[in-house]
Amino acid sequence: MSKINLDRVKCSKCGLCVKDCPAGVMTAGSDGFPEIPETRKPFCIRCGHCEAVCPAGALVLQFRPAEKDSESPKPGSIAPKELEAFLRYRRSIRNFKSNVVPRQELDSVFGALKYSPTGGNSQGIRWLVISGQEEVRKFTGMAVDWMKFLKENDPEAKLKFSADNFINAQERGEDLFCRNAPHLAINYYSAVNGSGATDSIIAMTQLELLCFAKGIGTCWGGFFVRAIKGWKPLQAALELPEDANPGYAMMLGYPAFSYNSVPRRKPVQVRYFPER
Repeated sequence: MSKINLDRVKCSKCGLCVKDCPAGVMTAGSDGFPEIPETRKPFCIRCGHCEAVCPAGALVLQFRPAEKDSESPKPGSIAPKELEAFLRYRRSIRNFKSNVVPRQELDSVFGALKYSPTGGNSQGIRWLVISGQEEVRKFTGMAVDWMKFLKENDPEAKLKFSADNFINAQERGEDLFCRNAPHLAINYYSAVNGSGATDSIIAMTQLELLCFAKGIGTCWGGFFVRAIKGWKPLQAALELPEDANPGYAMMLGYPAFSYNSVPRRKPVQVRYFPER
């Protein structure tokens, strides 16, 4: 349940907060000042649009008000061409240096992810970050055990997941699951979170871009996620909550190599309607 702290001296009664409220809980009172009626307070999703859109800074949503951010980057402050180039140069890293990313740097990255969009502003994504190559290898070893189980018990799955490649690589001392990354990030959400699967992918995408901006390499760990979902010993070792659904996994670390050009890609297939 939420309410707003309103500075009536600053408020011009412009009504932008009422118009921009996605949950429709904000209304103009009889005196023209914005308010949230008692009957609507339970439906506030605490998204903060009301305070963000206010041109006078006249109101604050009474939800963790001490954390209100004073920074206010404006649309267009990042040059579109630079952003486009940034997205083109992003690479999936599969060769990492062994040194770990400092905890302070990781705290900065994951701290920013609380602003990742979620359905209904549920903010229900949780994270597990494994650090150190040896620690990561403990868990990828369990993922290889899952591959061995598939090979022995499900020949069709063996072909689908290329179990032999992962098993043989482990025997050679290689790690195909996480590419010897010094970190592995896993996000998860409650089983009752209806938008959790989508929210987890959005959060992972933002994690990838934030890391790239800080010089940290990433690679999506699809096979490892399948191992989590399919192998109970791995689930138990990760100590996720009983009601947790794994979202996705991502390898993190400093790239062993640098990249100086952009490879080609297929043209994007776009259909506009109406076509003009």
